[in-house]
Amino acid sequence: LNLGRSSNPIDRIYLLEALKHLYDVRFQKLVISFLNDENKSVRIYALKCATDNTIKESVPVIKRLITTDNNDEVRKRSIEALVYFKDTGSGSIISSVLKEGKRDLSLAAIKALRDLKYSSAAVPVSGILLTESDREIKAAAIDALIGFGKAGNIEGLRHIIIKDEDPFMRIKAIHAIGEVTEERASMDILTLTLSESDYRIRGEACNAMGKLKKSRASSILLNQIKTDNS
Repeated sequence: LNLGRSSNPIDRIYLLEALKHLYDVRFQKLVISFLNDENKSVRIYALKCATDNTIKESVPVIKRLITTDNNDEVRKRSIEALVYFKDTGSGSIISSVLKEGKRDLSLAAIKALRDLKYSSAAVPVSGILLTESDREIKAAAIDALIGFGKAGNIEGLRHIIIKDEDPFMRIKAIHAIGEVTEERASMDILTLTLSESDYRIRGEACNAMGKLKKSRASSILLNQIKTDNS
């Protein structure tokens, strides 16, 4: 415990490493206090200690770190900690991070929102697809929409399907349309892709169209059977 009073952050980290393995409820307030430490590495170790020992009382402080901490790695670890604690009430706080446009934070936030099933974030997550160029973020955003069961703003998926240069990203977005709650534009978007030269894109479009279970799809799919060369 004397290490925790040391001015050397390395000593404070040693204490937290020890507490991770020797945890006792009497140390709870001490661990939480280190979440506000001046040294970012100490704060990160405190987050790890809090999650490893399931200190749920640390959640309010962790929420504040997401919006107020001056270190992005601490903020990212805080987002991941809230997923560990299954804190569904933190969805709006995590969602607000998307506005900053920071790659690693956005990626962590999107994955967290998906894992927490915070479907209210469908619109801002889908909006990312309209401007994002990073492949990993786009893939995570589409996965999140599938997890939500909502398209959010369907223009995001449409943009990927019609304009993205990566055929696998387009296939992923087409698949998503078949997995999310149907939008009025869903069938129109899928119909557009049935004339694509890539048979994989046409195939996924047929699959997604079948999942929509719309009578209108029957004649379109029958025509595809008659005319498609794949």
